[in-house]
Amino acid sequence: KIETVAVLSQGTQAECKVLCAFFSAKDKIDTGKLKTHLQRHLPAYMVPVHYQQLDALPYTSSGKIDRKALPHITVSDNIEMPSPEIFRRKEGQLLVSIFKETLNIENLSSTDHFFELGGNSLAAIVLKSKISAAFQVQLTMQEVFEHPTIRELVPLILQKTPQTAVVIPKASEAPYYPVSSQQKRLYALHQFDENSMAYNIPGVFVLEGKLDRELVQAACELLLQRHEALRTYFELIGQDL
Repeated sequence: KIETVAVLSQGTQAECKVLCAFFSAKDKIDTGKLKTHLQRHLPAYMVPVHYQQLDALPYTSSGKIDRKALPHITVSDNIEMPSPEIFRRKEGQLLVSIFKETLNIENLSSTDHFFELGGNSLAAIVLKSKISAAFQVQLTMQEVFEHPTIRELVPLILQKTPQTAVVIPKASEAPYYPVSSQQKRLYALHQFDENSMAYNIPGVFVLEGKLDRELVQAACELLLQRHEALRTYFELIGQDL
């Protein structure tokens, strides 16, 4: 019986963030069986990649898990490289490069599980897009989830009929852009009730301890610089949207 557990992200494999689980128990727990049990009840992206049993988990004076006191898990570089039959194929070599780029890791084997290496649903979308552009084939998200290793993906890709990938070109830099039909509709509805909060998503965050306002402001400014959507506003140019 597991008494206490802590799950958090740690930097491993060239600082790729993956879930690591620390737990304590009266008896020795087989981490392989524990992982298998979790895989039956949790989606792949929520299953920790690495496990470490401790005599007791460290706590702060407030009774919370002291994450800084937990040992740092490092991953050995002695990882099985892609199997020869896969690696010799140009498709396998290309897929290895796509996996490495998407997950930001250096070494992996043909049987390494994409989601166990730190992949999540957003990374899977990126992977699917890169495979589509590189191989000129269309994969579904379900296929990516059901074939999460290089060894499984290569035969699947070879079975697909090549087709021209649809690539949406990036819009060139401009002082303003025309709005879509959906944006026009929302803008028109807003004119009837400019104080409406119908499309606002409220949220409350409770921070404990001393707040460094300058750091919070700097973090918000970095977010604004990174994401254009957060800097977007709407106005009329003439009488047309």
